[in-house]
Amino acid sequence: MNIFKKLFFIINIKFKDLFNNKNNNYICFKNKKFNIRKINYKGYGDIILGPEKLSNLLIYNNDYINEEARKIDDTILFYVPDNIIDLPEENIINYLDNNLF
Repeated sequence: MNIFKKLFFIINIKFKDLFNNKNNNYICFKNKKFNIRKINYKGYGDIILGPEKLSNLLIYNNDYINEEARKIDDTILFYVPDNIIDLPEENIINYLDNNLF
C-alpha cells in the first residue's frame, strides 16, 4: 500500500479499537505487546510507527493473516527496526530522514 493510501487510512481508522491502553504506546497482537510510537514528522503531521517484528507477524504468503492484522497495518505508517522504536523522538526522526526517501 503506498504512503498516500496509508495516510488516508490513518485519518479514517478508529485508533481506540486497536490500542489497548490509555497512553496508546503499544498494540496487542497474538497475545503479545508491541511498542508503538506516535510522533510528529515534518510534513506528515502525527504518524504512528511500529516495530519490524510486528510487521513480520501481520502478513503470510503476501496476504494479511486476519482482519485485525490489516487494520493494524493500515494504522501504522512506517515500521522501524526494533531497536529504534524506543529511542527519543529526535533520534527516530533522524532515522526516518536517513532511511525513508
